[in-house]
Amino acid sequence: MPLGHITIAWENADDGSLRERRTRTEAEVVCPGCFAAVELDAETFEWRLSTVDGKLAWKHTLYGPPIGECVPCALAFCDTGDRVEASSLKEAS
Repeated sequence: MPLGHITIAWENADDGSLRERRTRTEAEVVCPGCFAAVELDAETFEWRLSTVDGKLAWKHTLYGPPIGECVPCALAFCDTGDRVEASSLKEAS
């Protein structure tokens, strides 16, 4: 996706309310293992309770940190604000 692209989806929560989930493409990094482009996407991290068409809804208010992964190399990437950190997904399992 191009940088800044936002995807908006609505989910049904267990309590019958709606939950808005947004994903925004924030950055692109190059995997040091295979040199593939990896998108870093920020997802909804915080919501506020509101109403949409008379139904309770949790609306997006804040994004979390941009993250992405290179599946073939089993590397996860996170933009911390001043640098991008890489972690092995093999160590986490």
